[in-house]
Amino acid sequence: MYNRDTIAAISTPCGEGAIGIVRLSGSNALKIISTLFKPKNKNSWKKKKTHTLHFGTLVFKGIELDEVVVSLMKSPNSYTGEDIVEINCHGGWVILSKILEAVCAMNARLAEPGEFTKRAFLNEKLELSQAEAVVDLIKAKTDTAAGIALKQLKGTGYKKIKQLNTALIECMANIEANLDFSDQNLDVEPVSKTVKRLEKIKTALEAMIENARKANLFKLGLHITIVGRTNVGKSSLANRLMKNRKIIVTSLPGTTRDVIEEVINICGIPVVIADTAGIRKHSGKIEEIGQRMTREKVKVTDVVLAVFDLSRRFTPDDKEIMRHIRGKTGILLFNKSDITCRMNKNRLKSEFPHWPEVEISAKTGRNIKRLKEEIYKLTVGDSPVELEETFISNIRQLEALKFAYISVKDALKALKKGFPEDIAAIEIKEALNSIGKITGETTDEEILTSIFSKFCVGK
Repeated sequence: MYNRDTIAAISTPCGEGAIGIVRLSGSNALKIISTLFKPKNKNSWKKKKTHTLHFGTLVFKGIELDEVVVSLMKSPNSYTGEDIVEINCHGGWVILSKILEAVCAMNARLAEPGEFTKRAFLNEKLELSQAEAVVDLIKAKTDTAAGIALKQLKGTGYKKIKQLNTALIECMANIEANLDFSDQNLDVEPVSKTVKRLEKIKTALEAMIENARKANLFKLGLHITIVGRTNVGKSSLANRLMKNRKIIVTSLPGTTRDVIEEVINICGIPVVIADTAGIRKHSGKIEEIGQRMTREKVKVTDVVLAVFDLSRRFTPDDKEIMRHIRGKTGILLFNKSDITCRMNKNRLKSEFPHWPEVEISAKTGRNIKRLKEEIYKLTVGDSPVELEETFISNIRQLEALKFAYISVKDALKALKKGFPEDIAAIEIKEALNSIGKITGETTDEEILTSIFSKFCVGK
């Protein structure tokens, strides 16, 4: 499956730091470090026990590179399942580069992105879903996203996937037994029992897909765009949500002329919030460019926050806003609720009956908390995300799960309509193949390369 050569990489970020790490994995890792390392305690070093630390000096071609602490983790009880050596040195990039150069001169090679974790998967130290959870944990932007990745890393969900796999294999075995021994008086399971089993599998897959959809929100986040005519308080709202004053706010119409984005945390979901140029009919050339960018942003956003000024009557510019946001998912925001109300809200509510509405004051912060709760409910739903039940947390796994669901549904349809059982058998095989892509049992090398290329080099 892979070359069993020894790989090496710097496993700490670029820049200066107290400690830097150069990691080696492979059959020659111990031999390489034995050549370069001069231990302070020679007797302890001679034993080279696994999971031990050793202090000393690293020397290459007679030149001292640094004082280091060497960590030894021997096969098979290591992260990759191979011999691993970690050289803990001072965190300067010059020192780390020299040490990496030295180990590569001793017949190690530079690791590819994610190759340490890929070897852990190939050596059956991690399942594929667990390996993917490693990069999810590294890239998590909120506590909730990190919690989901950690559950996946621990392999909690893998057991449930395997249970589904086993149940599908049993269905397959019963159908094949019916096909092979239909002319013999053998005690085989009737089709009705196989149908009941497949119904349970279908229900389980539905629950998994819904949990996975929610988990992806916490991992990938949302894009929210604030729209409205000029001077309704879009930038004031953006500043309130961002908890800072990054955006210039004035009483002059058209102050914001560009799309301004910032990442914020709303109820555990990483959200890219975009403040946009106000839309109005009569504007200059620069504003027109900003308004064109606003309209393009609305087309691709997940959620629209449509802001209207309660203190003023409905205007043609408000009507223009309505035209651009039809067909989107969003929330009606009635700003300036701290001032006398002059707008007739019923017109807007009748145009967007399924959109929740919130009266806010971007100036005082009134109902901003409620707005965040409405964003959460609109995208995640009323029911909380069950971290214990969430173990599919990326698009690749979710798509595989959806394909398995479609195949199970088609198998059920075939059996219920009395079609030949071998048609159902084909669909169940497809479902098994899709689930195998989650666990890594039926995943080809090209997909593996794509998955692990998303990792940093030293992981």
